Amino acid sequence: MKILVAYYSRTGTTQRLAKALARWLGADCDPITEDGRYAGRLGFGRAYLAGLGHGQCPIHALLDPIPYDHIIIGGPVWAGHVPSPLRQYLTNPAIASRLVGVFCTGWTIADGTGFFAEVERLVGHSQFRRCSLAQHLCDADLYQYPIAKFSRTLFPVLAKSRKNLVIGNLNYALE
Repeated sequence: MKILVAYYSRTGTTQRLAKALARWLGADCDPITEDGRYAGRLGFGRAYLAGLGHGQCPIHALLDPIPYDHIIIGGPVWAGHVPSPLRQYLTNPAIASRLVGVFCTGWTIADGTGFFAEVERLVGHSQFRRCSLAQHLCDADLYQYPIAKFSRTLFPVLAKSRKNLVIGNLNYALE
């Protein structure tokens, strides 16, 4: 079973969470990058407008999602929405059928509501686990427990039709 954690991170916060989640799940981790238009202070303004649905840019992902059985995506909340690079990534039809988990970072935990609704609309289903983390938890390095808890909610989905789930060096009996 191959698991992919794909993420977009403008400032590095979501990247830390994605890497921690990938370690918990024994998954590959793939950054979704763009051409740099969202970097710096001017980029923050562009990111806000992109969050409102204005503008797109070329994106790059290192790994092809097709060989993966399960995909988990993550990103920051921009103006209550999915960031433009992640929105573009989700238009790949190979992702919708493999998407099992979505996480986001925002100023408050409630920021995830619009984010998750938009992901549902983009992939055409709501059959994925969710995790929303407040920025202050990430800044204070208090994200390990919520990420570990989120990874545990994914175990039943990842182990569908299996009696044992091997993640990293851990073996879970699921009977």
